Order: sequence, then C-alpha cells, then structure tokens
Amino acid sequence: MIATLGTERDAQIIDALSGEYQDRFMLHYNMPPFATGETGRVGAPKRREIGHGRLAKRALVACLPSKD
Repeated sequence: MIATLGTERDAQIIDALSGEYQDRFMLHYNMPPFATGETGRVGAPKRREIGHGRLAKRALVACLPSKD
C-alpha cells in the first residue's frame, strides 16, 4: 500500500451525475492473481477487487483527521 500526502489543492475533482465534488483521499486496490494462487492475466479490476477496495477505503477514511 502506498500513501501520498498533499495539500487541499491536490484533491481529485470528481464530476459525477449528482454534481461535482472533491475527494481528498484516493485508494487504488489491486490484487494480482498470483498473490492468491490463481492463474490469469493482470487487467481491469473485477467485482471482488472493487468491493474489497471500497471496504478498505471506508476503514481508512474513518482514521483521517477532519479538514478543519
């Protein structure tokens, strides 16, 4: 896992259907197949990886200090 710290200006601007917002924390979760004893190509994340990444992000965001 890699952590990178930046300023408020470094937040990612996300343009979603519900409107534009800034995400100050990004997590890229990637589990290559050989790490779990499987065979296959490394490619786009599958549903399991996406779900595990969301769980990990929820856990880590709770530990972040507030913006204020």
